[in-house]
Amino acid sequence: MNAETPLLELREVRRHFRVAGRSLAHREVRAVKAVDGVSLRIEHGESLGLVGESGCGKSTIAKLVLGLDTPTEGTVLFKGRDIHRLSGSERRDFRRSVAAVFQDPWGSLNPWLRIGQIIAEPIKINEDVSERERNRRVEELLEDVGLRRDMARRFPHELSGGQRQRVSIARALALRPQLIVLDEPVSALDVSIRAQVMNLLRDLQERHGLSYLLIAHHLATVKFLCKSLAVVYLGRVVETGNSAEILAQPGHPYMRALITASLPARPGVRLQAAGVEGEPPSPLSPPSGCHYRTRCPYVMDRCADEVPPFHGTDRSVRCVLHEPAPGQPEGPIRPLPAPGAAHVGGALQ
Repeated sequence: MNAETPLLELREVRRHFRVAGRSLAHREVRAVKAVDGVSLRIEHGESLGLVGESGCGKSTIAKLVLGLDTPTEGTVLFKGRDIHRLSGSERRDFRRSVAAVFQDPWGSLNPWLRIGQIIAEPIKINEDVSERERNRRVEELLEDVGLRRDMARRFPHELSGGQRQRVSIARALALRPQLIVLDEPVSALDVSIRAQVMNLLRDLQERHGLSYLLIAHHLATVKFLCKSLAVVYLGRVVETGNSAEILAQPGHPYMRALITASLPARPGVRLQAAGVEGEPPSPLSPPSGCHYRTRCPYVMDRCADEVPPFHGTDRSVRCVLHEPAPGQPEGPIRPLPAPGAAHVGGALQ
């Protein structure tokens, strides 16, 4: 494997779901483009955050990464290999290398099993080790996530929400994975507990060299855990780059609206404007051209006719506002103007 090969890479991945409908005249079959030409990469030991409204395709991307679903088109590569073309032994190795932590620790833990059994289950299924060795590994994993060893004898209902999520993390670590998909890992926790779990996840990443794919609505969580950020709208990535830079100066109007819609980071800081206006279009009949044009304050006539390519040198933004002037090379992403400000041919002036 080349040293520059990313741990995970998605190349022009599409996932379309056929939906049958009926009208008075005939029966028709349409497709929901849940993921529509997404390209992403995660380097070894790095984290990528996915943000966007509910229904934008984040969870479908996570399922594709975990191998729980198959792309309609495109390729999902893990360490340079297409995960849907792996041999039997290669697929077993892949499943050991990728794990997941879900939003609701109560719903993801079997209430009839003791904590020790829950954490040991992946080891029991995938490794031929003695019961004594499994118990030793369970105790080490509990300590690794900040829990006492004697909690192995308890049931999930005897633990707090934060403790249950630590158990979920311990179970994800059981097979020593390289990549963990984190699906809203702190959104179901009390605010006072979130910081503890976030600190734990970052500490585990540093100690074990983990990579994360984080799905989150809470932008502060993404900024804290992820170096890179991808913004998804109606199945398309509309902005990618360094998370701190994007959150400080969003390049796409949709990302700017998401930030504006978030609560201020400090008491007394007023929101500058309204957030994302209106309801997202139906994924069965998304707008032509730029999907965001029906809600965008910068919309132009040309936005209905063309899918904008990515622009920018420091990061990538799919928006004609950042199109360079004719004959000029791509440049760094510049701040968005106030809605209605002058722009010529899409280029910021």
